[in-house]
Amino acid sequence: MTAKKELAVSRAPLLQALEQRLQTCTNARQWAFVRIQQGLYLARTARIDEAAPIPAEVRAQFEGREDAEVYCWLWMLEAVIDFYRTAKTGQFGLLQRAHKVAAALDLVPLQEYVAAWAAHLRSNASQFE
Repeated sequence: MTAKKELAVSRAPLLQALEQRLQTCTNARQWAFVRIQQGLYLARTARIDEAAPIPAEVRAQFEGREDAEVYCWLWMLEAVIDFYRTAKTGQFGLLQRAHKVAAALDLVPLQEYVAAWAAHLRSNASQFE
């Protein structure tokens, strides 16, 4: 990637907005949600090396005080990172787990978001059931 193109990618408006939101987070949950969204953006824009450490960062923040909603987001991120790294849905079970937990918690928007990623990854991997 040329330096000019790399600079343009790092200044993408969505990534800039997420970076700004990250600076204004007032608690660990907000920080986790924004950081995971950054990871999703980085993964889907072929910046896997930048996205890969994010799940461990978030897990470290919540060690000993796990949060089901945060973990739904984490499982989704881990599955997306794996897909963009391998072009396979080997971690599809993480999306299924996130979907079930989001449904059990009645987090409908999150459940729908996970379902959208699941459909996208399955479609791209040509693994229709």
